[in-house]
Amino acid sequence: MTLFEFVTYITYLVPVLLIILIVYAGTKTPFNAVKFALLGYLITSLAFYFMGEFLGKVYRNNLILIPIFGVVELAWFSLIYRLITTKKLYYLINLPALICLIYELNTINFHLLIEIESYTRFTSTFTLLLLAIFYCFNLLKNRWRDYHPSFFLLNATLLIYASFSCIYYLPLNLLINGKSENKFLFWLVNLIITLLFYIINTKILCNIPGKEKTSS
Repeated sequence: MTLFEFVTYITYLVPVLLIILIVYAGTKTPFNAVKFALLGYLITSLAFYFMGEFLGKVYRNNLILIPIFGVVELAWFSLIYRLITTKKLYYLINLPALICLIYELNTINFHLLIEIESYTRFTSTFTLLLLAIFYCFNLLKNRWRDYHPSFFLLNATLLIYASFSCIYYLPLNLLINGKSENKFLFWLVNLIITLLFYIINTKILCNIPGKEKTSS
């Protein structure tokens, strides 16, 4: 079995895991706004997976979904942080990624692999990283008065996920057009981190009481 075949088989775990997590989150009580945002994110991730499979089989190219999903993912986590911290900054921080998305959709031909860049995906994942950093900064500024273990673990998980995603999507053109099979190893690591990210965040957000807020 080649590395490409192995990674392909592992990829089939994504929809199965997402369906399990959606059922788990949807049946976990009590239901609150944070859990609604979590469900929205998981359902969106599942929908993009199936859209990617459809576009891949019909048009043999689903790369246009990469920048779009980056912005949608950022929007859901901005909402989660807005609900947790009550700060409107977590909405405004979406603007750079949205501007990049509009630019890419109007200038890049996603059917020509040589043209594929990752400005939007990199910007959106870098913004996720900023969300995590801002949260840490506010904890320090408030002398840890607003510290909650569940929020802190959520933030640490996002920090790791966003850091690797920034590294992964920055050389996207090389990963798509490169000849070396080592790129599939990079793909495998990204897939494992993403699956763990789904699992850990679902567990954390399903156990955050809706009444808990921070003043960061």
